[in-house]
Amino acid sequence: MSVSLDGRGLRQTNKHALEILAKMSTDRSSLTAIEERVTDERNRLNAKDENGKRIDILTPPPGAIRPTMPKTDSFAVGTGAGIYHLSLLRDHVQRVFGNTASLLDLKSKGNVFGKRAHEPATAAQAKEKKQKKEDGEYVDLIGKPSPEGIHRSVEAAGYKKLRILCLWYREATLTRMIHGLAHPYGLDPHDIDPDPSGEKTIPLADGIEAVFCNAEALLEHGPGTQRTADAQTIISKFAEPGVLLAAWCETEIPVRGEEHEGMKSAEVKTALAENDAKHQVVRELAKAAVPSQFLVGREYDSFTKTFNIIKKPAKAFEDHRVYMGVLDLYRSCGVVDDRFERALYPDDDPYPLPRMAFCGIHIRKQATDRKYKGAPKRIITASAIIPSPEPGGPWRMIGWSNIHPRWEHYALAQSNFHAANYPLHTENGDSDFQRWAQAGDDVRTALQELHDELDGLPYALMIDGHASRRVWPGLHNNKQGLGKDPDDPRLWLPASGLPPSWNPVGIIRMNCAQAEMPRLVAVTEKQKNGKTVPLKTSSDLYYPEDRPEGHPWFLFTEPRNYGKKRHGQWKTRWRAKPGKASKNADERKENELNSPWYSMTTREITPMHTRDGYDREILAVAAARLSHQALSWADRTRYPAPLHAALQMDLGHPQFRRSEPKDHESIEILKEASGY
Repeated sequence: MSVSLDGRGLRQTNKHALEILAKMSTDRSSLTAIEERVTDERNRLNAKDENGKRIDILTPPPGAIRPTMPKTDSFAVGTGAGIYHLSLLRDHVQRVFGNTASLLDLKSKGNVFGKRAHEPATAAQAKEKKQKKEDGEYVDLIGKPSPEGIHRSVEAAGYKKLRILCLWYREATLTRMIHGLAHPYGLDPHDIDPDPSGEKTIPLADGIEAVFCNAEALLEHGPGTQRTADAQTIISKFAEPGVLLAAWCETEIPVRGEEHEGMKSAEVKTALAENDAKHQVVRELAKAAVPSQFLVGREYDSFTKTFNIIKKPAKAFEDHRVYMGVLDLYRSCGVVDDRFERALYPDDDPYPLPRMAFCGIHIRKQATDRKYKGAPKRIITASAIIPSPEPGGPWRMIGWSNIHPRWEHYALAQSNFHAANYPLHTENGDSDFQRWAQAGDDVRTALQELHDELDGLPYALMIDGHASRRVWPGLHNNKQGLGKDPDDPRLWLPASGLPPSWNPVGIIRMNCAQAEMPRLVAVTEKQKNGKTVPLKTSSDLYYPEDRPEGHPWFLFTEPRNYGKKRHGQWKTRWRAKPGKASKNADERKENELNSPWYSMTTREITPMHTRDGYDREILAVAAARLSHQALSWADRTRYPAPLHAALQMDLGHPQFRRSEPKDHESIEILKEASGY
């Protein structure tokens, strides 16, 4: 049971949860223990030393009650209950409810995914990759796109070449950037000798080149009164007609300093946000239609109160931030390469997919601001991944937002979105309900204009059902088979009112909110000899065994830390070791509470309102494959690629942190969506 405590004690709790506790004959001791726990933690947080500074402390030792979310870094608690805990809960539910509660049994047809670019296809390749890692040589651990694929995607967007502008102000970061670009293109980093003045253009591959430029004045934190002029000077120096210019910039997270002494926490937070060069640079580059990505060059250690410059690791493949940053820069450039052709249209595919596009719609409510009357407008971003009409051709990715409502090449759409402010709250008195209805109208406009971009190519629409459940009643489970409510002003479906041929061939409703998902407790596999064996993990696509009409599919994902820390496989958090803090590394002991515990995440994939001639299972498999083959990640993203790209447009906006929602439900949506 999860409860929220504030002030004098229990503020709110779930009535259904209390009914379950009563059914299990639980007394009030748990609620009392929760209040005592919070009181103790509040006293610890308020404790100060003789100089009036807060005392750094560890999370208190485990007890019967624990916090489930961190309040500060000192009270960090990792995520995930652990699969062992889930199995205990399952056994307890079975004992208490007996035959009155039935568990959900799922089945799978096995692996529906092909090998990704960075995954060895044979035992010999796996052996060679392992040997290279042991020798410290570069190996592809992220599934980088091919140079040919990048160039073809850039050309399909109307450009002749891609020029990566590397802006740095520390030699260590320059070295990391050089290695991060050289290795994926098969170049020797020592052969790249950038001109200190930034005049030298270095070819990486056909149609792809890099420029390295020291830009400390542009990138340093502060009010940035000259930042606009500095950005224009650099851009005018390297921009050319027919060249897609993209910026890879060094940055660091601003922290509290001596200049903030005597200021309140809220004032410090505001000052840091206003002087954060990253958001200012994003805005200036976006005005010139230059997509950007940032690389942290220095980190602050809150325990030792010191800064650490991040240097190139000893092994060539270990600088994950660098390689992931380059991948995300390609995503900002709208690069969709042949990895997606292989993922969606493999040879001899038992799930044959017609040539079709996929569109993802992201909707978010801004934070309510007392300075403005009325409900805030919704933020809507969209992206569409469009395959070539014939196999083997270049793919395209386009974007759209309700700030700049026009379908454009993704890099340009994202720049136009980042260059403009979020829409302000209006004073017309529109209610929250009306704002959701207006969001539905905006999406219909986007889909109407998308028809012209696809030139007759069919498309499937992907939405986050949890985030947009207030927009389209026709996508609710309890509304299936019913007609539109005449008293409800909202659109029934995203494309309601458009000609039938302009409608999507199917709406794929995604849900990644783990609190609403079935959690995988045990997996059994039937072998060829007929024996059934238990498995520890599964990353397959599952469906309910009885397959009711309109059923969803569930994609389970093995945690990335599996094989390293498996705390949740063997015990619950009640048995976790609290660890020991020390300034001496040899004396430190791991705080197991901080670790993400072993348990698998779940995505729900529900194809709905599918047009005749299109198979729901094939669309579900396609959505799973678009999560499995990520745009800018070594593993699966929570959302399929089009929906992920739409989300990233919003997350990268300079104003995002100051307008992100504060209500618990919306925070959970964004947390689940932005996590990998």
